Amino acid sequence: MSDNEKYTLIGLGIILTIAGIVIFVKKLGNEGTNKIKLAGVEFELSAPSLVIFVVGVALTISPYLLAPLYISPPEQDKEPVIIGNGSNGNGGDHPKHRLPLTEFSLPGISKILETADNYQIVLVSDLKGLRTFDILRANSIEKKGIVIEFRYQGVTKLTLSEYDGENSIVYGSYLTTVSFIGTQEVSVELELSVDGTALGSWSNLGVSGKFAIEKK
Repeated sequence: MSDNEKYTLIGLGIILTIAGIVIFVKKLGNEGTNKIKLAGVEFELSAPSLVIFVVGVALTISPYLLAPLYISPPEQDKEPVIIGNGSNGNGGDHPKHRLPLTEFSLPGISKILETADNYQIVLVSDLKGLRTFDILRANSIEKKGIVIEFRYQGVTKLTLSEYDGENSIVYGSYLTTVSFIGTQEVSVELELSVDGTALGSWSNLGVSGKFAIEKK
């Protein structure tokens, strides 16, 4: 489901939810009135305002309930990525795997740790476009990974915890607050360069966009 489809459903749900509440309140305050106009649409006050409210709520949360159904089909033409010499001693192959990320795992990590305030986070989504956020600090935390703090929704912590050394890919996540939903974990996958810059994507509840670490 695209961002546009998601937010269209949410917007329509909010309108219906507010309509249900307004109709209910109007009915209580005006016993002699049986009709009301909202956004150019005329409603009968005798219609169950609770039904309108419930339908509005259902539309508002439906993108998040349906998100697991919008899964891209697997690509059949690509060969699996193999790390190592491909032999496990039994004639089979090692599957692609991730390793715990430390400050010594990849050259680009040390660059970010040493000069964190020289970098910024770039987020891109269909709804809000391109936005940049300053990186405040970065630390290596044992058994957790690399924690990068950036100025988003106050201060947000991006934790990079795993990596694929063969392809210089790092994996992590950060927490964000979504209206009407609450706190959500956003997954991040980045291809890290030796100079500390990175390019990849974020994803959450079936929605995704560009995520990058760039020099200021």
